[in-house]
Amino acid sequence: CTITIHVDDLKISCKDRRGVESVLASLTEVYKKLQTKEGPILEYLGMELDLTEKKKVKVSMKSLVEETLKEFEVEGTSPLPAPNHLFMVSEGRRQLAKKEKEIFHSIVAKLLYLAKHGRPDLLTAVSFLTTRVQDPDEDDLKKLERLIKYLKGTRELVLTLEADDLTQIHVYIDASYAVHPDMKSHSGLVATLGKGGIIAKSSKQKLVAKSSTEAELIAIADGLDNVMWMRRFMREQGIEVKPVIVHQDNESTIKMVKSGKSTSKHTRHINIRFFSINDHIGRGKVLVVYTPTREMWADYFTKPLMGALFVAIRSKVMNTASEVTAETSVEEISAREATGIQSQGCVAVHVLKIAKSIGPVAGLPAKKWSG
Repeated sequence: CTITIHVDDLKISCKDRRGVESVLASLTEVYKKLQTKEGPILEYLGMELDLTEKKKVKVSMKSLVEETLKEFEVEGTSPLPAPNHLFMVSEGRRQLAKKEKEIFHSIVAKLLYLAKHGRPDLLTAVSFLTTRVQDPDEDDLKKLERLIKYLKGTRELVLTLEADDLTQIHVYIDASYAVHPDMKSHSGLVATLGKGGIIAKSSKQKLVAKSSTEAELIAIADGLDNVMWMRRFMREQGIEVKPVIVHQDNESTIKMVKSGKSTSKHTRHINIRFFSINDHIGRGKVLVVYTPTREMWADYFTKPLMGALFVAIRSKVMNTASEVTAETSVEEISAREATGIQSQGCVAVHVLKIAKSIGPVAGLPAKKWSG
């Protein structure tokens, strides 16, 4: 069985139902009284998990979406979550008043939770806004309003996860070079088992890269922990995982990670720690392959995409049921979203709660559990 624990919620999943029953019996011996729930549709940490179809899980965050839209009302909708100048910080703009800052901070926090749990399509815009919560200005407020308008127009959008092959993890890693005002680059990562992004990451790099090749290398090095954690997790489920396929669109970076050393005088300064992926390649844990930019899922998380490319990659990350290609217009997808986007998904889960007043398990403090 796999048991995940978060504060006072416990989620248990097992291939054999007898495993779930055994865990519940053991917990009942200690806690006596449990609150449990099971079925094809379950709620867990603000997510609605729809398990009605085999080999799929549909992750909906509609309750939090509606709560956020009610708390921060805007007029109209937007087909895109962010402007192309998302990372720009304007000088001399009016700073938000104390009350405005508090609202800004609260809404961005909710959007971050949404982006991390069931709406990764919001993540690129949210990743920037989180850097502005301490001292936001009116330009940041406009960017937040645009994101909320996008959320309003896509309130029915849900994440659908499907696994083509449980033994094969695909991880897309990309970087946009020197896109921030301080000339730092932006990394993006998304991992999948087939359809839909299981893990997504969008973050400003911590150091200034001297070339696009170096920026891509930093993105791979920073994302490596996510890659190997996912591989270890799958192995703990009893799945014999194949080498993780890392998709990269910079051929110079691919040559560097495969060789484990600089390939030219222009990259000799790069710290050797960024070649740690070469060790994983040598051990047969990772395989790096070239993927064209237009097929690079992670490009979505390195900068605000526009037009048909935004729509096409979002449909892959979210695994929407609507047929979308790189040639599909934003106007067409907006029309579809106006009538509601339908996605499918499911997974086998059992949820239970334990009252806080009950004592500790195995020496752990009393909490509610979920797994």
